[in-house]
Amino acid sequence: MNSRLEFALGLAKKAGAVRCGTESVREEIRSSKSKLVILAEDASANTKKRVADCCAHYGVRLYTPKITSEALGHAVGSRALIAAVSVARHHIAVLVEGALNGAADQSPDTKVPEGSAAKAKEKTEGSELPEES
Repeated sequence: MNSRLEFALGLAKKAGAVRCGTESVREEIRSSKSKLVILAEDASANTKKRVADCCAHYGVRLYTPKITSEALGHAVGSRALIAAVSVARHHIAVLVEGALNGAADQSPDTKVPEGSAAKAKEKTEGSELPEES
């Protein structure tokens, strides 16, 4: 796992913007609080399908980088295996997304919206970031 992603997830956890675990992540998505979801590559097929379907239905960005559930848990300060993580704050989601887009260990099947890196760059270059919706 790259250190930028680990740093970004740790910061998100300290800011209270992270929900961990499949059901908690799905609740966050359904309540329209989730801005971004990260799914571990070794999650079960059922977990992948449930989270992916929920993200697709509610229009939440889903990333599946080459990261194990053990490493994902470690990044958010847990000793448990974490299959899914949701980021709830817009500004922190932009930071995490930037770390994901810059990650060399990202799998080719990762679902990244077209132009998302350029949009994130435009947002950070402006004098102000847009407010959360």
